[in-house]
Amino acid sequence: MRGFIKNLVDSGNYRNVRRDREKLTEEQELLSLLRQPEQSGLSRSNVPELMKSVKL
Repeated sequence: MRGFIKNLVDSGNYRNVRRDREKLTEEQELLSLLRQPEQSGLSRSNVPELMKSVKL
């Protein structure tokens, strides 16, 4: 966190550090959630089976 704040201060960028940090955390969580299915590999399900499991 110190490095993050130091970089902002050194660059002269005095934005809302807490909000920026929260946004960065949310983006990292989203990337993690997107990578999980990719890393799980290929599914043996076909499109009609996948569509049946979709919650509307």
